[in-house]
Amino acid sequence: MGWGLDPDEFASPTGETAKVLHYRTGMPDHLSGFGIQEAVIGGDLPVTIADLGSEELDWVGVKELLRCHRVLLSGLTETLVNLAAGIGLLQNYLELKAHDGDAASSLADILVQSGELAAARELAGRLLALDPQYPVVQAILEKIRGQEE
Repeated sequence: MGWGLDPDEFASPTGETAKVLHYRTGMPDHLSGFGIQEAVIGGDLPVTIADLGSEELDWVGVKELLRCHRVLLSGLTETLVNLAAGIGLLQNYLELKAHDGDAASSLADILVQSGELAAARELAGRLLALDPQYPVVQAILEKIRGQEE
């Protein structure tokens, strides 16, 4: 499964936009570090705030913002590391307890929210191979469809 990012997918940075890029997520400020980041910026530097929850901002747009901005300020590092660890833990757990619908649903949520739709689809396929009537699969597929729309 492709859980990581392909560096070849990113164009070389140019820094043509002389601003600080600051991503805003749907996470509460205390988890995303948004309040701390605003204090660091302090209104003295020009900022682009990109809302990752916005329907107008897709993966291509995220990569373009990263390419052209001079500075990225993000408090998400710890959160993303924990998220990546959670994916690995859930995958390992599901190898042992493949019929745990709650764990499968949690993993699917993480995959869909992080844009790993192919991996979420693969998870649904593996669950269907175990049991064609697996109850959580329909919910996973609906989440995927919701992201694709």
